[in-house]
Amino acid sequence: MRGASLSPAWVRRLLSFARLELDPGEPRTVEFDVHTDLSGFTRRDLHRRVEPGHIVPTVAQSDGDLGRSADVDLEGEVHIIDHTRTMDTPVRL
Repeated sequence: MRGASLSPAWVRRLLSFARLELDPGEPRTVEFDVHTDLSGFTRRDLHRRVEPGHIVPTVAQSDGDLGRSADVDLEGEVHIIDHTRTMDTPVRL
């Protein structure tokens, strides 16, 4: 990808979680609203930014669980973010 300065592919971080009480085999839909600010990173110039590129968000039961992933392409211009950036991920059960 031209011009991208993405974090290494092995970076994995917790963006949000939801604790559910389920009976065995009980299905439940959980929705996370993940803001693009949460994909930001700090470059050598010490400016935190969001750049267009490919990310792979994963839903897992724990850090040791590989979970289920989705491919997401961020599009648009480089976006510099500051202390007012969105830091939460609302969850709907």
